[in-house]
Amino acid sequence: MTKGGFTLKGPIRNLLTVAGAIALSLSIAAGTARADLVDDIVQRGTLRVAVQTQGPPISFVNKEGKRTGFAVEIARRLANDMGVELKLMSYEWKGLIPALLSNKADMIAADMTPSVQRSLKISFTEPVFFEKVVAFTTAGSGITNMSDINAENVAVAATQGSTHYQIAQEKFPKAEVKEYAGGGPAVAHAVAAGRAEVGVNNSGSVRGFLREYTDLRRIEGTLRRDPLSFAVRPENTHMMQVLNNYITLLKVRGQLEDIRAYWWNSDAWRQDHM
Repeated sequence: MTKGGFTLKGPIRNLLTVAGAIALSLSIAAGTARADLVDDIVQRGTLRVAVQTQGPPISFVNKEGKRTGFAVEIARRLANDMGVELKLMSYEWKGLIPALLSNKADMIAADMTPSVQRSLKISFTEPVFFEKVVAFTTAGSGITNMSDINAENVAVAATQGSTHYQIAQEKFPKAEVKEYAGGGPAVAHAVAAGRAEVGVNNSGSVRGFLREYTDLRRIEGTLRRDPLSFAVRPENTHMMQVLNNYITLLKVRGQLEDIRAYWWNSDAWRQDHM
């Protein structure tokens, strides 16, 4: 092999071959690093958001057949401000993270607690808001306080794959803790139908359950107060920055508080959507 009139010997030729391979690898890696989810969303013209199938007031289908709720409204505002269309993709709770990791969705918009185990798989935004985890029962159950729940003859219902299920196991080790697919509404129905004596869910949802089922009542006390966040895949750092920036903007403009007041701290949304 000759180069500029000189013949390259075997060792030098091999060295150049290796150097060329390394340069090519670095070039490919650089191209991969430049791949950006935000750019993809803008070019695609669609923001794909994974939401709960049925979990009012976070995400649900209203009386007009349209999906709405706390998380849905924020996602819709974000898509509008990004100048793209919103594509809502509904999943049962246990399907949200797999949908994100399999690249079916760009982000998760749900009332998801950023637990350590979840953070090993996905990356969470700063808290969108905080929730109180509470317990509820029926009027005739005989359960009057939290200590009454921790008994072998008590069945506790919680959403499948949720932190509520984990909290119930930790707080009530003697009780039988049951998982229910279908989100909070399935938990409320299980308690109202007598399949469980106690249900565990967030305070905003429980407020709605008590309106829907007149025989249900909340048990005094709070099991835990947790932050709730949205989520993206770990490699999508730019998308994480976009979301955190957007949450900050909503906060400082007072818009996030307005959204929370409507969907979480009042029953006004029920009159409009149920």
